[in-house]
Parts: sequence; C-alpha cells; structure tokens
Amino acid sequence: MVARVLNTFQVPESTTSDHLADALKKVADDWQISGKISCVVTDNGSNVVKAVKEKLNWPHLPCFAHTLNLAYKDSIAEVIHVIHKNVEN
Repeated sequence: MVARVLNTFQVPESTTSDHLADALKKVADDWQISGKISCVVTDNGSNVVKAVKEKLNWPHLPCFAHTLNLAYKDSIAEVIHVIHKNVEN
C-alpha cells in the first residue's frame, strides 16, 4: 500500500462539513484531480464523512485503524465499568 500527502493545511474556520468540503475541493482542484478520485479514506467523524460523501459526492471508506481503535476503546470502557462495579460490591 502506498499513501501520498497532497497538502497539509490548517482549517481556520470551524470544521463543519461545508468548510471541510471547500478545503478538500480546493486541494483536488489545485492538483487537477477532481475527476480522478476513486476513494477517500477518513476517520469516522460525522463532519468529515458528510463532507466527503454528501457535499463532494466522492466514494468514501472509513479508516479501518480508526474504526478498530474506536471498538477497542468502547470494549475497554465496558470492561473497566464491569470491574469497578464488581469492586464496589
């Protein structure tokens, strides 16, 4: 697998789906790849997913590592809750 970074930039506005979509569109336009995007992989943030899927209408896949990390955090939180509940009793 190969990954390339086309641009790194600060988003000075709030990170709404509209602002993110505008920023991503500008990068794609600057690189002249707007019509060549086959898939965009992002974290699972609702604002990011909405920017890519709904605002830009680009194919999207959630990042597997981020999804796995979220599942891990949720399961560990549940285990800790059960341990604390058993310690209190």
